[in-house]
Amino acid sequence: KLGARIEYRVKLQNAFLLGLTEYWGFFPGYQGSLEYRNYWSARRTLAHKTVAENFIYLKAGGGFADYQHRNDYYKVTLWGDWRPNDAAPGNYFFAGGGVGRHFNFDWFFLEINMGIKYTYVTNPPDVYNEHLFYSFGPGAIPDINGHFGIQIR
Repeated sequence: KLGARIEYRVKLQNAFLLGLTEYWGFFPGYQGSLEYRNYWSARRTLAHKTVAENFIYLKAGGGFADYQHRNDYYKVTLWGDWRPNDAAPGNYFFAGGGVGRHFNFDWFFLEINMGIKYTYVTNPPDVYNEHLFYSFGPGAIPDINGHFGIQIR
Protein backbone atom coordinates (compact mmCIF):
# COMPACT_ATOMS: atom_id res chain seq x y z
CA LYS A 1 0.00 0.00 0.00
CA LEU A 2 1.05 3.58 -0.55
CA GLY A 3 -0.66 6.67 0.75
CA ALA A 4 -0.47 10.35 1.53
CA ARG A 5 -1.90 12.35 4.42
CA ILE A 6 -2.21 16.00 5.35
CA GLU A 7 -2.22 16.99 9.03
CA TYR A 8 -3.62 20.23 10.44
CA ARG A 9 -2.61 20.98 14.04
CA VAL A 10 -4.94 22.89 16.37
CA LYS A 11 -3.03 24.45 19.31
CA LEU A 12 -0.23 21.83 18.95
CA GLN A 13 -2.07 19.18 21.02
CA ASN A 14 -4.93 18.35 18.65
CA ALA A 15 -4.75 17.47 14.98
CA PHE A 16 -6.93 16.43 12.08
CA LEU A 17 -5.55 14.26 9.29
CA LEU A 18 -7.02 13.62 5.87
CA GLY A 19 -5.60 10.60 4.04
CA LEU A 20 -5.81 8.65 0.81
CA THR A 21 -4.25 5.19 0.36
CA GLU A 22 -3.99 2.90 -2.65
CA TYR A 23 -3.76 -0.88 -2.22
CA TRP A 24 -2.24 -3.53 -4.52
CA GLY A 25 -1.92 -7.31 -4.29
CA PHE A 26 -4.85 -9.45 -3.19
CA PHE A 27 -7.31 -6.56 -2.75
CA PRO A 28 -6.36 -3.68 -5.07
CA GLY A 29 -8.34 -0.54 -4.45
CA TYR A 30 -8.35 2.72 -2.56
CA GLN A 31 -9.23 4.03 0.89
CA GLY A 32 -9.94 7.51 2.25
CA SER A 33 -9.86 8.46 5.92
CA LEU A 34 -10.35 11.26 8.41
CA GLU A 35 -8.40 11.02 11.66
CA TYR A 36 -8.38 12.97 14.93
CA ARG A 37 -5.29 12.92 17.17
CA ASN A 38 -4.51 14.18 20.65
CA TYR A 39 -0.77 14.61 21.31
CA TRP A 40 0.88 14.71 24.75
CA SER A 41 4.11 14.21 26.69
CA ALA A 42 6.67 15.81 24.40
CA ARG A 43 10.28 15.17 25.32
CA ARG A 44 13.63 16.18 23.91
CA THR A 45 16.63 13.93 23.37
CA LEU A 46 20.07 14.71 24.76
CA ALA A 47 20.96 16.50 21.52
CA HIS A 48 17.84 18.70 21.91
CA LYS A 49 17.05 18.19 18.24
CA THR A 50 14.46 15.42 18.30
CA VAL A 51 11.05 15.83 19.86
CA ALA A 52 9.02 12.68 20.45
CA GLU A 53 5.27 12.94 20.99
CA ASN A 54 2.80 10.28 22.06
CA PHE A 55 -0.73 10.37 20.65
CA ILE A 56 -4.09 8.68 20.74
CA TYR A 57 -6.21 8.63 17.62
CA LEU A 58 -9.70 7.98 16.33
CA LYS A 59 -10.34 7.50 12.63
CA ALA A 60 -13.12 6.74 10.20
CA GLY A 61 -13.30 6.28 6.47
CA GLY A 62 -14.22 4.11 3.57
CA GLY A 63 -12.99 2.61 0.37
CA PHE A 64 -13.32 0.06 -2.37
CA ALA A 65 -11.56 -3.33 -2.50
CA ASP A 66 -11.44 -5.45 -5.63
CA TYR A 67 -10.01 -8.97 -5.86
CA GLN A 68 -7.20 -9.65 -8.31
CA HIS A 69 -7.35 -13.00 -10.15
CA ARG A 70 -4.03 -14.78 -10.03
CA ASN A 71 -3.50 -18.53 -9.96
CA ASP A 72 -0.94 -18.33 -7.15
CA TYR A 73 -3.49 -16.47 -4.98
CA TYR A 74 -5.94 -19.37 -4.99
CA LYS A 75 -4.06 -21.35 -2.35
CA VAL A 76 -3.21 -18.38 -0.10
CA THR A 77 -5.67 -17.99 2.75
CA LEU A 78 -5.16 -17.45 6.43
CA TRP A 79 -6.71 -20.78 7.49
CA GLY A 80 -6.08 -22.72 4.28
CA ASP A 81 -9.68 -23.18 3.07
CA TRP A 82 -8.48 -23.25 -0.60
CA ARG A 83 -11.57 -21.57 -2.05
CA PRO A 84 -11.08 -20.75 -5.76
CA ASN A 85 -13.32 -17.68 -5.74
CA ASP A 86 -12.60 -14.29 -7.30
CA ALA A 87 -15.39 -12.32 -5.57
CA ALA A 88 -14.43 -8.85 -4.38
CA PRO A 89 -15.62 -7.32 -1.10
CA GLY A 90 -16.45 -4.05 -2.87
CA ASN A 91 -17.34 -0.92 -0.91
CA TYR A 92 -16.65 -0.75 2.82
CA PHE A 93 -16.60 1.67 5.75
CA PHE A 94 -14.46 1.54 8.89
CA ALA A 95 -13.88 3.15 12.28
CA GLY A 96 -11.10 2.60 14.76
CA GLY A 97 -8.63 4.00 17.22
CA GLY A 98 -5.34 3.40 18.99
CA VAL A 99 -2.06 4.88 20.22
CA GLY A 100 1.18 5.93 18.58
CA ARG A 101 4.45 7.82 18.77
CA HIS A 102 5.59 10.64 16.49
CA PHE A 103 9.31 11.54 16.16
CA ASN A 104 10.30 14.98 14.76
CA PHE A 105 13.68 15.49 13.08
CA ASP A 106 13.52 19.14 12.06
CA TRP A 107 11.57 18.99 8.73
CA PHE A 108 11.42 15.15 8.64
CA PHE A 109 9.27 12.85 10.79
CA LEU A 110 8.80 9.16 11.61
CA GLU A 111 5.83 7.67 13.41
CA ILE A 112 4.38 4.34 14.42
CA ASN A 113 0.88 3.52 15.59
CA MET A 114 -1.15 0.50 16.62
CA GLY A 115 -4.81 0.03 17.36
CA ILE A 116 -7.91 -1.78 16.22
CA LYS A 117 -10.52 -1.06 13.60
CA TYR A 118 -13.95 -2.34 12.70
CA THR A 119 -14.81 -2.66 9.01
CA TYR A 120 -18.28 -3.03 7.52
CA VAL A 121 -18.58 -4.32 3.93
CA THR A 122 -21.75 -2.77 2.49
CA ASN A 123 -22.75 -5.54 0.07
CA PRO A 124 -20.52 -8.58 0.67
CA PRO A 125 -20.59 -11.45 -1.83
CA ASP A 126 -21.65 -14.86 -0.53
CA VAL A 127 -18.11 -16.19 -0.67
CA TYR A 128 -14.93 -14.10 -0.65
CA ASN A 129 -11.63 -14.36 1.15
CA GLU A 130 -12.84 -12.54 4.27
CA HIS A 131 -10.13 -14.15 6.42
CA LEU A 132 -7.42 -12.41 4.43
CA PHE A 133 -9.43 -9.17 4.04
CA TYR A 134 -9.97 -8.79 7.82
CA SER A 135 -6.48 -9.99 8.80
CA PHE A 136 -4.04 -8.31 6.39
CA GLY A 137 -6.12 -6.49 3.76
CA PRO A 138 -7.66 -3.03 3.77
CA GLY A 139 -10.30 -4.18 6.30
CA ALA A 140 -7.71 -5.52 8.77
CA ILE A 141 -8.83 -5.53 12.40
CA PRO A 142 -5.29 -4.89 13.71
CA ASP A 143 -4.36 -1.34 12.70
CA ILE A 144 -0.54 -1.27 12.73
CA ASN A 145 1.27 1.32 10.62
CA GLY A 146 4.54 3.14 10.17
CA HIS A 147 4.80 6.48 8.40
CA PHE A 148 7.52 8.91 7.37
CA GLY A 149 7.45 12.22 5.57
CA ILE A 150 8.17 15.91 5.53
CA GLN A 151 6.73 18.66 7.71
CA ILE A 152 5.97 22.14 6.50
CA ARG A 153 5.62 24.50 9.41
